[in-house]
Amino acid sequence: MASQQGGGFIGIMNTVNIFLKRCGLFFIACLFIPAVHAQIPAPDTPKVSVTVAQPGDEVKDDPSLRKPILYSLTMMAIGYPILFGTDQIDKPSVHRFEISMRRSVEWDHDSYVYNFILHPLWGSETYLRAREVGFSLPASIAFSFGCSAVWEFLIESWSERPSKQDLIFTTSIGWIIGELRYQMKKRMSPKDYWFVDPINTLLEKCNITFGADKSEKVYARMSMKIKF
Repeated sequence: MASQQGGGFIGIMNTVNIFLKRCGLFFIACLFIPAVHAQIPAPDTPKVSVTVAQPGDEVKDDPSLRKPILYSLTMMAIGYPILFGTDQIDKPSVHRFEISMRRSVEWDHDSYVYNFILHPLWGSETYLRAREVGFSLPASIAFSFGCSAVWEFLIESWSERPSKQDLIFTTSIGWIIGELRYQMKKRMSPKDYWFVDPINTLLEKCNITFGADKSEKVYARMSMKIKF
């Protein structure tokens, strides 16, 4: 019994060790992002709050990591259950995660729609979130790649091995789409953001409140304020 427990503990430690080796470069990249952001300034443009509904307003808001990180992690937390709930990927398991950590990344067999459309669109989302809060172009690319690595190695790896195509094309194509969307947002009125940034625009229009009634039942209420 003791030997089985010892073997299980050693197996867990080996998995952790492999995980740290494979993801060490990613964590270094995450530490590098603030340095890139600080040393490579964004274009010298006036900073105007996006709440001012005038054509040509600057898209930049609060130059911090808070919104890009929260937005990206929220989208991952919503998207992952949807994928395995609709049988697009296998259900999560510890065994699958161990395999993902022990073996190298692989070329997947997903359709072209996933590899060259949906993943790049996701890359453009994370790129745009960083870009519009004041990150330079290289720092926004680094942030987008970091989000892609988090998805592949920390989330989707519970269902399938990390994909080479996803790591390559999510950011390499996604940043181009994201920069195009960013430049379009700079040149349009905030009321037209729906056309180039629908998900983020919808979330910014939502006001979600939580509370409890007299019977102490918790409720959530969502309201939207849309101005056309």
